[in-house]
Amino acid sequence: MPVESAVEAVRSGAQPQLTTRQKHTRECFVVAKEGADKAAIEKAIVTMPDYFADYDTTVHFISQEELNAKHKGLPHGGSVIRSGRTGWNKEDTELIEFRLKLDSNPEFTSCILAAYARAVFRLASEGATGARTILDIPLAYTSPLPQDELIAAMVSRTIRDGSPGAVFVDRFSAAYGCLSDTSRALTGAPPSGSKLCRRPQSLVLACQSLRTGFPDSPPGNHTAAT
Repeated sequence: MPVESAVEAVRSGAQPQLTTRQKHTRECFVVAKEGADKAAIEKAIVTMPDYFADYDTTVHFISQEELNAKHKGLPHGGSVIRSGRTGWNKEDTELIEFRLKLDSNPEFTSCILAAYARAVFRLASEGATGARTILDIPLAYTSPLPQDELIAAMVSRTIRDGSPGAVFVDRFSAAYGCLSDTSRALTGAPPSGSKLCRRPQSLVLACQSLRTGFPDSPPGNHTAAT
């Protein structure tokens, strides 16, 4: 279980350095045989190395009926929170949070394995070989939908709702030739060979668009220091 004070400290952008014990606690629900040494069972659990020993662990002894009624499933959940600093002087705090709530942890895990098996097949179809980590796999490769449908459903809709950030993503992709002609038509991105697509400086405009909105056409010359 997450330690709420630790969660709130991270959400505040304070970037605390936390130990394993400071981040989570653990709770175990055990059905002991009649006459079993419960103290020995509890000690064996809370001192188990590489699993329980590094946490504040509480052991609850319950009946088989209570286990079946309240703890028989295999749920899982939690939050991954990442914070950082941006700006010329690191004056802005940025926070990303991903939350997971699963009724069945093993079922969800099997779905992830199937999704990345799909991605491996697509890579192999392109002639790719060698080892890959999850960081090397494009998210689109894990979906059963083709890229054009994904863009129409997840990018174009956001653009139509007027999100400058989505315009940045889509037009930046278009500028570097990442979209097919069908995707360009769906999203309203400039056609291949357009002035925007030929200008590396459009990266500067795209970054500015996150705060100001993307202009209809790029103004004069721009330079960027990298």
